[in-house]
Amino acid sequence: MVMLIKVALAFAGVLFLLRWRVHMVWAMLAAAAALVALFGIAPESAAEIAAGSLTARATLELAASIALIMLLEGILRESGLMRTLVDSLLGLARDTRLVLALLPALIGFLPSPAWARCLAPTGVATAIRSGGRHHHHVPGLAQGIG
Repeated sequence: MVMLIKVALAFAGVLFLLRWRVHMVWAMLAAAAALVALFGIAPESAAEIAAGSLTARATLELAASIALIMLLEGILRESGLMRTLVDSLLGLARDTRLVLALLPALIGFLPSPAWARCLAPTGVATAIRSGGRHHHHVPGLAQGIG
């Protein structure tokens, strides 16, 4: 239970920093430092863990996949294909929530940070008209990664 409280404190710190418009990278680094301190991890051990995490194969594969997804998003957006896809789905489904749920699946079940970045710039998540109402994205998603 104590560990859960420590993690919750770090998470609350991230939310607090993001609320005060601190860049996400700095908020996450602050949370990592807070967790190191809260769990009593030696700085040398924390540095080893960080270095190992940054050079791990899984980390590099994830970074590459997100970079490729961002490339795909740019191509779809610049060519107008994303807008066409969204308009076609809206014509079929007529339910904005369903379209927003299906679009990432159609693109290939993108990892969550990447699909958020993929949808946000297109205007899909920011203002799709449905029956005269606008559906807005969750604040902060449109900022993208990094």
